[in-house]
Amino acid sequence: MALQNLGKHREASASFNKVLKIDPSDTDYHALTDKAYSLRQLDDFNGAIACCDKALAIDPNDTVALRHMASALISLKDFNGAIACCDKALAIDPKDLVSLRNKGTALEQLGDYDGAIAICDDMLAIDPNDAATVITKAELKQKKQDANLVAHVSDKVGTAGC
Repeated sequence: MALQNLGKHREASASFNKVLKIDPSDTDYHALTDKAYSLRQLDDFNGAIACCDKALAIDPNDTVALRHMASALISLKDFNGAIACCDKALAIDPKDLVSLRNKGTALEQLGDYDGAIAICDDMLAIDPNDAATVITKAELKQKKQDANLVAHVSDKVGTAGC
């Protein structure tokens, strides 16, 4: 973990490999979730997902693995898969702010601005002083307004026969 904190994710991943080779049946899945985090930082999203799958095989209720998997899936543009991971994590811990944030990001990428705004509301109900979420909510409202304007203009252009 110290290597991760120093931004040395390649070295951290190698260390986790050594731990997992010593005891590949290790039921302490923390090395797997820590390795998943490092692999995500190295843009090895498929490797991160593989680590999360192994961790979830040990403990299907591991919200850390579900969070890492959701983040990796978002990076791979599998937004529906990310939402499914977030929903599983939120069923375990409804106040999991990281899973809420990930779900909101996935919803936004799918163009579901209302859903993403609702997630911001859920997050602000948990932490009303979260300035980043307040800003994100305002940005989402603007994106929704812009999308509605583009749709309206497109409809007008389409009916004008241009």
